[in-house]
Amino acid sequence: MNRYFFITIVSLLSRSIFALECPEGQFLVSAHPRTSYYRTDGIFVNSSNVEAYCKEYTFSKPLILKYLSNMPEGWPNQLELFKTWSPDEKKLLEKEMAKLPKMLRDQGEITLLRAIRSAFPDNPSTAAPDESIIVFYDNAQKFGYKRVLAHEMAHLFFKKLSDDERKSYYKAADWLGQDSGNFKTTRKNFSETDGTLGPEEDFANNVEHILIDKKHNSAINSSIEKCIKIF
Repeated sequence: MNRYFFITIVSLLSRSIFALECPEGQFLVSAHPRTSYYRTDGIFVNSSNVEAYCKEYTFSKPLILKYLSNMPEGWPNQLELFKTWSPDEKKLLEKEMAKLPKMLRDQGEITLLRAIRSAFPDNPSTAAPDESIIVFYDNAQKFGYKRVLAHEMAHLFFKKLSDDERKSYYKAADWLGQDSGNFKTTRKNFSETDGTLGPEEDFANNVEHILIDKKHNSAINSSIEKCIKIF
């Protein structure tokens, strides 16, 4: 009986310590204290300590690329000139897209557009995450389609994350102010200077550098890298 009890305890401890590798399509929610609250139906829920667990992404769907040539309705940069995709551009883009991690690709239908030049100097691409739109400019190929895709797909990925999913990144990257939306951080190192603008740009920059420029990973601390690799 004692031997059975010991084995049971060891088994439970092992599961709590080692069984935190989540399967594909799921992410890790770290253990955290939960304060008491009232549900929308009026039921009171006591405070508790929530154990770490795996949770499914809510948006993972097979990738569908939709190519368009005209300016999207309501596009903020009205002076940008849009153009038609060439067959070679589509072929190259799809080849580079296939090299990205499956979890980053599988975001359902993505609309891709081509324009000549960004309203912002030297900008190779722009994303509209709410509409799952990415615009590629003429200089995108010079930057490299894989780099541009990694960055912009990371923007779309971040926008689709649930509150719990985003909180895991805020914690890993030392972003404070999530309740007010006025984000700030005490971090000194950023993979790109515009990462200081907020967690979404910081996330997209870090995904880009981890996937494309491993030599720059020294600017990305271990907790951020671990969180992104879990994603």
